[in-house]
Amino acid sequence: MHDARDRRSRLPITSAACAARIRKAAIVLAFPALDQTYRETAAYAGAMQDSATHAATSAVQAVSYANWGANLAVVGCTMAAVLLAVLLHYEGLNWVSRRISSVAYAKRRVVLYAVLALIGLHIAEIWLFGLGYHLLLFYPEAGRITGSISTNIFDHVYFSATVFTTVGFGDLSPQGPIRFMAGTEALTGFVLIGWSASFTYLEMEQIWRTRRTR
Repeated sequence: MHDARDRRSRLPITSAACAARIRKAAIVLAFPALDQTYRETAAYAGAMQDSATHAATSAVQAVSYANWGANLAVVGCTMAAVLLAVLLHYEGLNWVSRRISSVAYAKRRVVLYAVLALIGLHIAEIWLFGLGYHLLLFYPEAGRITGSISTNIFDHVYFSATVFTTVGFGDLSPQGPIRFMAGTEALTGFVLIGWSASFTYLEMEQIWRTRRTR
């Protein structure tokens, strides 16, 4: 009698314990599976997004390069910007050289003004190319500058400054035919900055030679 009662009293406890163990095992098995499923889904979504972005970029570039009118517009605007920048730099250096030669006193101060004038020339040339980007980007087939969320001319001048000084692409980068203009501007900026450096050195050397002969 006592043994039967003890067995009956232990049955509910044993059933509850089994249910708890089953629930615990289900949780342990379910959560890793859910975590793995989440990771696989996130990885798949990221891959699909990258694929869609690459496909869209390739499509934009393919359409842009297929439009010969846009290509010629970029080449023409680039050649005009380069010609104007070189002429501006030449005339600017000529003016600075005449000003330095005409002043017989305070040569150190004159050289300081000359360096500031050269910096001003480079800023004007950067704005010249920036204006070229600004005008070309109104023509969608000419390409685009990724990273720029607006068509503000100051964004394009900033991009022009990074290219002209050969700093390299950072938060903004070109796509499409407009890359021709960016590459040409980098070469032009490198040459013009070197031109200014050699001009400054030659003027300083002449001033130092004049001071030694006195």
